[in-house]
Amino acid sequence: MSYPTKNKSTPMVTPPTTAPCSPSPPIRSISHSGSKTMQPSDIRDSCKTGEKRWSQRIVVATFVLLLLIGIGLRFHGLTNRSYWLDELYSASLSQPEHTARTIIRGCARDVHPPLYQLLLWQAYRTCGYNELTGRALSAIFGILGLVAIFLLGTTLWNRKAGLMALAITSPLFFHVYYSQEVRSYSLLFLLTVLSWWMGVLLLRKPGFFRAVVYAIVSSALAYTHYFGMFILVSQAVLITGLLIQDKQRHLKAFAYFVISGVLVFVSYLPWLHPFFANRLLDPRVHQIKAVSIVFVKD
Repeated sequence: MSYPTKNKSTPMVTPPTTAPCSPSPPIRSISHSGSKTMQPSDIRDSCKTGEKRWSQRIVVATFVLLLLIGIGLRFHGLTNRSYWLDELYSASLSQPEHTARTIIRGCARDVHPPLYQLLLWQAYRTCGYNELTGRALSAIFGILGLVAIFLLGTTLWNRKAGLMALAITSPLFFHVYYSQEVRSYSLLFLLTVLSWWMGVLLLRKPGFFRAVVYAIVSSALAYTHYFGMFILVSQAVLITGLLIQDKQRHLKAFAYFVISGVLVFVSYLPWLHPFFANRLLDPRVHQIKAVSIVFVKD
């Protein structure tokens, strides 16, 4: 038995036509204080802020990872090797029984300034007179050098360049090797990078405080190793060349660099006599013969 059915027609629903380039309608969000209209520009700004935060997190995570790799490499097997001749000399001169005056007099007869030996002497007095203390001090200087190279690269270009510089230096064999040696080389690297970093900051934004900090770092560099003098001379040549190129732009920075140079010179006055006495009057300095060029044929 069939029952009659009623025909129901399904109406056709046509979507509203909108112009392809018409702006999207504002989005209305409800908050406790009432309704607030969010424009598309607000959404774009919010997305940009989120991307910036995400980028910052990536930079921080990469920096931490590279730094941890550098720390692991510099502290791995720190005491596997015993002291060799130069390290024995450093440890002997900076032994805790000596006084600061004894160390300074010993360095006056040596070929290195006294800053590193004084720091090593203080480390031995504080943490114990053993191999681990001496090499851990150099490892700490090496790790700080990694942070400094990141800051220099970031200041010169951007954070990506800073991370690239850190990625190169962190596993670098020579830097790892000298960060495990009881000598002044890891401190020399640290102060060299810091001197350039402070020099760039002083050049970009001259000021008395930055000039004083730059002078302190540069003076410490000169008291760490005599090769630090070449770094300071190269910086002086650079700022002089910039002054010649654009006097109006770099005149203020040049004046502050002169102030820093005067401070460095005054701080180095007590060491000028040992420097000239050892470098110019000591016959041992002239024992190194000229290197001859040898051609090898297959």
